[in-house]
Amino acid sequence: MPDRSPDMQAETPAPTLTRVINLRVGEVPMAVTIPREEETEAALRAAAKELNHLLDEYKSRYDLTVPEALTYAAIHLGRDKYHLLQQQEHADYDRRLARLADDLDKTLGR
Repeated sequence: MPDRSPDMQAETPAPTLTRVINLRVGEVPMAVTIPREEETEAALRAAAKELNHLLDEYKSRYDLTVPEALTYAAIHLGRDKYHLLQQQEHADYDRRLARLADDLDKTLGR
C-alpha cells in the first residue's frame, strides 16, 4: 500500500515557461529572463526604448555623462510614475463619490 502521509504527497510545481531576451539600456547590454507572455516582452522592450530615448535626450541637451543622464532619466520616470499614481488615486475617489451619489439617490427615492 502506498504511503499517503502529507510528506509524500507534495505537489510538483508547474513548470514556469520563460525565455531570455536581449535588451540594451544606455551602453549596457543585458539578457533578461522573462515569462513567455508576449505582453511582458513588449512592455520591457518599450520601457528600454523609452529609457534610451530619455538618456539620449538628456546627454545631448545638457552634455551629460551616461551616469548623470541615467540619474536624470530616473527622476523623470519617477515623476511620471508619481503623476500616474496621483491620477489613479483621484479616479478612485471619483468612482467612490459617484457610487455614493447613486446610493444616496436610491435611498432618497430620486
